[in-house]
Amino acid sequence: MRIEAQCPCGAPVLDKSDNLPHKAYYIPDQAWEGVIEKLEKAIEAVAMGNHGTEEGKDLVHQALCEGSRHMYQCRRCGRIFVADSKGQLHAYTASAQDTEREILRA
Repeated sequence: MRIEAQCPCGAPVLDKSDNLPHKAYYIPDQAWEGVIEKLEKAIEAVAMGNHGTEEGKDLVHQALCEGSRHMYQCRRCGRIFVADSKGQLHAYTASAQDTEREILRA
């Protein structure tokens, strides 16, 4: 998913590369068990020899991508943008001026 949006404060919200400090993935609680099940099945399939390592990696990647969504934080104002199930971003305003601007950084 490549994002080019503008925060209401005027700052760009960009997603054009990997390893971004203002981007995160989240898994909704209702999807959590399904993601865990798919990950367990992928591990079992590789352990039992039904899939090779690369196929197992693909299954893990698929489970995580299907179950997760994107979120971003404006680096200027701290506003959080969360993608819904259709990929549309919704903005949530920081409650204070001194809101941490790198809450999504590892």
